[in-house]
Amino acid sequence: MSKSRRSKSFSRRPSHPGRRPSDRPFRSVASQLTPAHQRAITEGADAELRGDAAAALRLHRSVPMFRDSSHGDLLHQLVELGDHAPGWMVNRWLTVQARRRLWTGIDEQATNRALELVVPLIYPESIPFERIGCEHVEQVIPWINARDWVVRQFDVYDLGGLGRLIDRHASPELLARCDDIEAWTHAQLSGCRVVRVDPARRDPVVIADLATGDHLHVLDLGAEVEPGDHVLARLVPVSVDPGLMFDWQPLPVSAPVARAVSAKPEQWLPAIYAEARRGNWEPGQSHLPEAVITSDLPYRSWMTLAGVPLEKCAERSPHPYVVDAVEEVLRRAADGPEALGGLRHAIGDLVLDPAFDGTARWRFVSPDQQGAWALLGELVPAPARPRCEEMAIWCAAAPERRGEIA
Repeated sequence: MSKSRRSKSFSRRPSHPGRRPSDRPFRSVASQLTPAHQRAITEGADAELRGDAAAALRLHRSVPMFRDSSHGDLLHQLVELGDHAPGWMVNRWLTVQARRRLWTGIDEQATNRALELVVPLIYPESIPFERIGCEHVEQVIPWINARDWVVRQFDVYDLGGLGRLIDRHASPELLARCDDIEAWTHAQLSGCRVVRVDPARRDPVVIADLATGDHLHVLDLGAEVEPGDHVLARLVPVSVDPGLMFDWQPLPVSAPVARAVSAKPEQWLPAIYAEARRGNWEPGQSHLPEAVITSDLPYRSWMTLAGVPLEKCAERSPHPYVVDAVEEVLRRAADGPEALGGLRHAIGDLVLDPAFDGTARWRFVSPDQQGAWALLGELVPAPARPRCEEMAIWCAAAPERRGEIA
C-alpha cells in the first residue's frame, strides 16, 4: 500500500465525533517486555506447538502483563480438559496459534500483510475508532489483528497461516489430536442463510449454502443467530455429529453481502469491498467481540447471567460475578430443563472458566444441589460435562451443611 493510502487510513479523524483517539501517552505491552519475557513468549509458543498446554500456561502467566489474559484462560481450560478436549477444539487452538505467531512478531510479515492487503478493503474510508474501541492510534493494528473477523479469516486460511503452521511447526503428537486439520486449511468461505435454530440449542443449526442451495446441518456451539439471518462462515469437517461446524463464530452480514460472497467465494474479499462501496457493509462490521474456543459465544458472555451487560463482560473481572452466575443457573435448574432455555453453551463456558475455581466450586457442594448438577451434566456441551458430573459426585458425598456457607 502506498504511503498516501496508509496516511489516509490511519491519520484521518475517527468517523464518529463523540470518540477521538486519546491524547494521553500510549505505552504498548511490547515496549514493557524484558528479554526474559520475550524468551517466555517464544518458549510458550513452542510448548503450544508441542501440545504442552501446561508448560505454555506456566510460561505465559510468568509474564506479568499476561497474568489475567484471555489467552492464559484458554490454556488453563485446555490443561483442565486434557484428553477430554474434542478434536475440533484442538483445531481451533491451532488457528489461534497461527494468529498468535502473527501478533507476537514470530511471523514478521504478518502486520504488513494485514495492512497492505486486507485493511484497505474492509476500511476503505477510515477506521471507526468508536466501534473498535481504540483510545490510541497505536492500538489500531493490534486491535484489528486480534478482533477483526475478516483479517483473521484471510490470514489463517487465504494467506496460508494455518497451513504453514501444520506443515512446518506443529508436532505430530498435537496433530494426532486434531479433527482432519488438513481439510480445514482447504475449506472455502461460504455465504449462508440460517434456516433453523433449536430453541434449546441441542440440535444442529440448519443453514442454506447460498452457492449451492443445499441445506446443511452444523454443530450448534451457541452462535447468536436466528432463522432468516445471513452469515459468512467457513464450514469445516469434525468427527462429531453432524460432521460440520463453523471454524470460528460466524459473521452476521446483509443478504447482498452473503449472496456476493457465494457468487465468487474465491474472491470473497473483493466482493466485500464492492458491497462496502454500495453501502451494504458497515464500517467496522467485521470487528467482533473477543471469542472463546469452547463455543461460538463472546468471551465471558456468561457474566450476563449475573446481570452484567454483554458489552461490559470482557472488560470486567469475572470473580465478583461468578458466584451470582452459578446461583442463577442452579435456581433455574431447580425448575427443570425448560427453565434453562437456550443457555447450555453459556453455562458450559461458565463452569469451564478459570474463575470457577476450587474456592468458588466449594460454595456449591451440598446434597440439596446434587440434582441440579446432575441435570446440568446432561444438558451442557460435551467439554463441560465432566465438570458438572464431578460437582454432582461431590454433592452426593457431602455431609449436610447447616447455616450460611462462607
